[in-house]
Amino acid sequence: MTNPSLVTENLSKRFGKRWALKGLSFAVDPGSVTLLAGRNGAGKTTWMRLATGLAHPTSGAVRFGGRPAALVRPRIAAVFDDAPVYPLLTGEENLYLLSGGCSPRTPEARALLAGLELEPLLPARAGGFSLGQRKRLAVAAALLRRPSWLLLDEPSVGLDSGAWGLVSRALRRLAAAGATIVVTGQDLKHLEELADGVVVIRDGAATFAGSLEELRQRHPPRVVVRTREADRVRTLFPQSKVVATQPVPCVEIPCASVDEGEAILAQIRSLDVPLQSLELRAVTLEEAFRRLGLYGDETQEGVVAL
Repeated sequence: MTNPSLVTENLSKRFGKRWALKGLSFAVDPGSVTLLAGRNGAGKTTWMRLATGLAHPTSGAVRFGGRPAALVRPRIAAVFDDAPVYPLLTGEENLYLLSGGCSPRTPEARALLAGLELEPLLPARAGGFSLGQRKRLAVAAALLRRPSWLLLDEPSVGLDSGAWGLVSRALRRLAAAGATIVVTGQDLKHLEELADGVVVIRDGAATFAGSLEELRQRHPPRVVVRTREADRVRTLFPQSKVVATQPVPCVEIPCASVDEGEAILAQIRSLDVPLQSLELRAVTLEEAFRRLGLYGDETQEGVVAL
């Protein structure tokens, strides 16, 4: 079993009478990307500030390789949601300052900047950069440090799909080299493609901490069939339910596993009913989060206590 690279232990933070975090605990392995998820105000940015030493916890601690941030600060990099730049300085000058004095002119640095398509911005003054350009510049400055631990708050905000692809590939390369990466965010479509694991924060504590595969296994797939003979399908599968009636009835059949879903697909195909569509649909990360009560109406279904 891999020794955790980053450990959050019983972390709490109180602002007056309000608890932003209340006993948050989780561990992250080296060489992985972990998504810290939760509703707005759940405490994700508070965790980042506590982890980096920008704020002090009421109790508990965050440790990097068993040590507090103060003892390994040169090996930590962080990018917060509002990526800072010095508007009167060039992109290259910003990189040097924001990275803590790392040269953006080494062959390794040039390759990184080319991969992020930042070379055209190097001679330009940063005051004219868009949000997406500032975000890519801040990520590049963090990567220039070659950190062992990288923390990113809402890294996909301000980036179109193309720019996010550049950033996510650079992050995956860093993780493949052994770094530990924690990201926060609400953009589940993009972050689901990047993350290996997820920590779900609710009411100041973790309601789930594990791999994306473990999260999906708690919320099995379902067969979705569209047919004008929905009644025949429902007779064969009493656990099914109609989720739409127009323009063609749509029936969902819950499955205990992918294997069961495949068997149900075969049964439906053998019925000789006219099918408009038939598929085995896995739960998305957003759907799994809804079942954990993070979005929409909160229910107790699927809530997992550590």
